[in-house]
Amino acid sequence: MMARMPSGLAVAALAGLLWIGAPARVLLSGETPEPAAQEKAPPQKDQGQDDAQGQPKQESPKQETPKPDAPDAAKTPAKPALNPQQVALRNRVRRVLAYYARLPVNTADNTPGEVLQFCLAGGCDTEIRAGGASGKPINGFGALCYNYPCAGYEMLAGADGAVMARIGYGLQTHPGEMLAVLALSGVPADYEIVLDKKQLRVADLVEHEKRTCRPGTNLAFKLIGLSFYAANDASWKDELGEAWTIERLLDEEWKRTPSVNTCDVTDHLTALSRAIQRRARAGRPLDGSYQKADQYLAKFEDLAFQAQNRDGGWSPNFFAARGAGRSEEGSLFASGHVLSWLAHRLPDDRLDDPRMVRAVTFATGILEQWSSRWDVTETSPREISAVMYALHALRMYDRRLFKARE
Repeated sequence: MMARMPSGLAVAALAGLLWIGAPARVLLSGETPEPAAQEKAPPQKDQGQDDAQGQPKQESPKQETPKPDAPDAAKTPAKPALNPQQVALRNRVRRVLAYYARLPVNTADNTPGEVLQFCLAGGCDTEIRAGGASGKPINGFGALCYNYPCAGYEMLAGADGAVMARIGYGLQTHPGEMLAVLALSGVPADYEIVLDKKQLRVADLVEHEKRTCRPGTNLAFKLIGLSFYAANDASWKDELGEAWTIERLLDEEWKRTPSVNTCDVTDHLTALSRAIQRRARAGRPLDGSYQKADQYLAKFEDLAFQAQNRDGGWSPNFFAARGAGRSEEGSLFASGHVLSWLAHRLPDDRLDDPRMVRAVTFATGILEQWSSRWDVTETSPREISAVMYALHALRMYDRRLFKARE
């Protein structure tokens, strides 16, 4: 079990976090409290979240955020209705999502890194518990952005008068990970961050990630975050004076060669996919590095399905080899990560590919089996990551296929 949070909750901080959590509680209980004027809640129902074909609707008035093209009802063909098999799978997926959304993730037993994973799985409606498994519900992103201690750790720290997300045990695992999860959930750039009683914004975290870009390093999470928050033609300089753009980020990440038997490769592929989709939505040609990266991703699509097992899952070796492996946790870890990337990458008309259906069925089945015996407060960070990535993939699939055809 993780280290316990120091005893005693600061009343003012807790009150603020409970207000941030209000939108999620309204959805569950019908309450309609008004948040304090100076506090902003994450967007309800994470509109457009994780949609590989469009950006979230919430936009910062201070930053240019890509906008999806408005659908033209006269030109958009009707999507086919769900067949009985798809309805049955949809119902299973939604039962799993609903069950795991109620897990007692809390500030006493779970670290900020684990809360961040839970937010990846649940989006802006993520609720955690304050002070313990039976504590009051607060919003997951609110807890992170108000730097609430979780299992004794704090995610955020000051950086040159602004803010940074820390890296290490119980925190981020890679630079830019928190910003990437915020982006995938559609949290706007003007959402409030509070650090040492100083009011900041997610936009300040964006600026820190820009300043700390370094060539030759893992830039996957930075690329995911900045592909959402930076303007289309944005250019900036890092702390060493080097010039950067989204295209340079993509070029640096595309040239990196992560191991194909770890989750690093799926983070890498997701980052490239998000940057390419942003480019396409802006109506710009996929040329130069974008074209090369798109061709590279197409090859990995083929490799992913070649490495897929007959049961629909992937081995703990990801793309390196087929086979179930000895660990169900390892299989879910790999399968959740690969399925998450494919749910980002594939176009709408390929989501009902039988191989994708098998993958969704595989992940759903394991999560159903674990639901009666899995304790999120007494398990390893790797197992938490396995579950949360699988849930993230299922939620994306539900949004893009099932909800789109209802």
